[in-house]
Amino acid sequence: MRTEIWARVALVALCLGILLGVEIRTAREVREMEAKSQVRYRSMLQLLEKAQTRHRELVKEVKKLKKRISDFERGAVVSARTREMMDATEKARMLAGEKAVEGPGIVIQIDDRQGSTTIIYSGDLQDFINILRFAGAEAIAVNGQRIVGTTAVHEAGQNLLINKVPVNRREGVPYEIMAIGPPDRLESYIKTTYGLWKDLEAAGVRLTLTRQERLLLPAYKGGYLFRYGIAF
Repeated sequence: MRTEIWARVALVALCLGILLGVEIRTAREVREMEAKSQVRYRSMLQLLEKAQTRHRELVKEVKKLKKRISDFERGAVVSARTREMMDATEKARMLAGEKAVEGPGIVIQIDDRQGSTTIIYSGDLQDFINILRFAGAEAIAVNGQRIVGTTAVHEAGQNLLINKVPVNRREGVPYEIMAIGPPDRLESYIKTTYGLWKDLEAAGVRLTLTRQERLLLPAYKGGYLFRYGIAF
């Protein structure tokens, strides 16, 4: 009888030892995975910071070059034909978003942080942009990024990228869309087209729209490179 009891005790001890060993190994594996995740996160963060630093440097360089071109154009003595060509070039640069512009329009603020059952995706911002264009907006910017013909709006992890630049804000209103154009028409289209405005409000997203007599939109900070397209 005593032998049987000791056998049971030994069996229980063996099971406990196995469970303890599994728990220790699992805890060690979890710690190793967490450590690897932290290293990967720090690495990605460093890459993002380097990319943002490089972007800021390129933006400064572009500004310098544009200023040199502008100084040359103002100081040059030109003929009437050349002046006409320069005016056409200036208009083309404005249409391409390479010039800062000002005028009347609207400002839309989008806040999906508190009380919302959904979050804003790239498709939502693209819908806003498309509606504004359809309504006659002459210039649009989202969180300081000018929307041009080559602009792409897409997700990269938890970030939203516009013109390949992260636009997520950690402070203040997450998304702010500025559009220059007829304020009445822009507001009407935004609040009625596709049901976008009502759907987001119903999901708890806080939306505000204000009309402005004067908005200043920044120039497009990137550049254009055509490798395959040829003008004819």
